Amino acid sequence: MRYFMRGCVLLALLLWGPGGARSEGAGGGPEGGNFLVVATRNLPINHAIGTEDIRVEAFTGPPADFAPHVTLDEVLGKRVWRPVSRGTALKSWHVRTAENVERGDQVVIVAERGVIRVEAPGRAMEYGEFGQTIRVMSLVSGKVLLATVVDTQTVSVPF
Repeated sequence: MRYFMRGCVLLALLLWGPGGARSEGAGGGPEGGNFLVVATRNLPINHAIGTEDIRVEAFTGPPADFAPHVTLDEVLGKRVWRPVSRGTALKSWHVRTAENVERGDQVVIVAERGVIRVEAPGRAMEYGEFGQTIRVMSLVSGKVLLATVVDTQTVSVPF
C-alpha cells in the first residue's frame, strides 16, 4: 500500500507539477485557475439548477478523482440527472439539458399500453418542461389533448 501511495504522489507530481495545480484549470473558473462547481444544498433528481444551488470553490491540489468537472456555464439552467449531496463537486453525469417544448413546436403524440403503441403528429399549444402536462393539438384530428412532456419532440397521453 505504501508503494501504491508513493506511485500516486509521483503521478500527481508529473501531471500537475510541484505546486499541485494545473495551469488550464479543471473547472474553467475565473482567471483560469483551478475551480470546482459545488452544490450548496442537496439537489434532487429533475431539479432545475439555479444560482442559489451552486457555488464556485478553488482547490489547490489535484482532484480526488479524475472525473470531468463542469464549469458554471455548463450547469446553470440544466436539470439534475443524478442526486447531488450538499458540498459535492458537480460532474458532467450529474446534470442534463432541460427538455423543454416551446409553444408551436411540432411533437409526436404517443399513446401506449403494453405492446400497443400509437403515434400521431401534433403541435404544442403551450410551453412545457419535462414531466409537465401541456395542451397539444393533434394534427390528424384537430382535437386538443392534455399530454405529458417526455422530451423535446415527444409527449405522452394516457391510453
